[in-house]
Amino acid sequence: MRRFQAVWGVATCLAVVGVAACGSRVELDTSGVALQSSANSAEVASSSSVASFDEAAATTQITTLFGEVLNGANVANIDFEAQRIEGATDPSMRPILEANGSNTIAQTLTTTVDSVKFVEAEECDLAGESSPCAEVIYTVASSGTELLKAQKGFAVLAGESWVMSRNTFCGLAELSGGPACP
Repeated sequence: MRRFQAVWGVATCLAVVGVAACGSRVELDTSGVALQSSANSAEVASSSSVASFDEAAATTQITTLFGEVLNGANVANIDFEAQRIEGATDPSMRPILEANGSNTIAQTLTTTVDSVKFVEAEECDLAGESSPCAEVIYTVASSGTELLKAQKGFAVLAGESWVMSRNTFCGLAELSGGPACP
């Protein structure tokens, strides 16, 4: 019998088929019957596979990621940015990264992550994101002045690394007056 697994974030408690968990993993079979549960690591179901990750380590990686990508000291380093944004190594994204890198406002940005919440595959799909994903609430400032407070964006797991979702980056690039993503 094929197994599917659902995850609940450290800060999120959800009930699935009458089984409640907080910071735990509950393994379900295809009929939704709970097979077993365990704590410590997270596994998120996607349409084709199950991804495992440590939530605490992932939260740290995502917090660092958003601080690096949305940091004026890094925006001009196109290759650095491309490795941290979903799909940004595609050559069609280079003009957007270059425009962002030459934006004088982008060069003054700092970002603070307020929260990271790991969400289920269905929520990722509804947000137009690949799964697994995490909802990230963050604030962007320029020279100490908050420009975007409590913004919602997403990070997605690409291989073994979390990256900023393409939708999140492209939305910010367009908001700053840059070219639209392809």
